[in-house]
This record gives sequence, structure tokens and C-alpha cells, in this order.
Amino acid sequence: MQARAAELINPGEYEFTTTTDGNARTLSHCVTPDDAKMANGDSKSGREAAERAAKGRCTIQSYDVAGNKVSFEMTCGDAVLASTTTYHGDTSEGDLVTTRTVNGVRSTAHTHTTARRLGNCK
Repeated sequence: MQARAAELINPGEYEFTTTTDGNARTLSHCVTPDDAKMANGDSKSGREAAERAAKGRCTIQSYDVAGNKVSFEMTCGDAVLASTTTYHGDTSEGDLVTTRTVNGVRSTAHTHTTARRLGNCK
């Protein structure tokens, strides 16, 4: 595990734009210091923070921090989520693939997210 030269994501109010299978949506969200720990720690501490955040609803299969990229895979009920996000301090972009099997039918959704820090949390 390597030492971090800088935080990958800074706490604060962020604007997130998500595009899932061609449909875009924008929302604001406060990234707390605890939220930021999931990205700013190493793979072990990030995984532990993700497991706490999941509160037993999801199982973390893998969690890896390499440079400015955080990747994870988790299972939540009938869904498997695989995500990779690249952080740049006050901005980020990432991709999430969600695969579900319901009544024997498998479906996959692709979500691309960009984020930018607007300032302190409101």
C-alpha cells in the first residue's frame, strides 16, 4: 500500500451528472469527510468504509485503490455493481455497470458519472 500524495476527493458539495443508457440526470450531494475516506484511503481502509456504508445490505466482492482510481465490485440482492472512478481532487468521472437477473432474465445498465465540487456543504 502506497502513501498518498494528495486527497483524491475533497469533502464538500458536489454536482453529479449521471447518464444511464442515454438518459442524463444532474443532482447535488454533500460529500462528507467520512464519504471521502472511501476514496482517500488505501484499498483496505476504503473497503472497510464501503462495508460500513453498505450496512449489511450489500456484500463488497473487491475494492482497489490504485493511484487516482478506485474500483469496486459488490452484490446487492439480485444486482452486481462494478465501478471504476478516476478522481482529480475537485472533479471525478467514472463508470458503473449494474447487472441484474430477475426471473431468469439478465439485464445490464451502464452509467457514466461526472462530478465537480461546488464549495462547502450547505
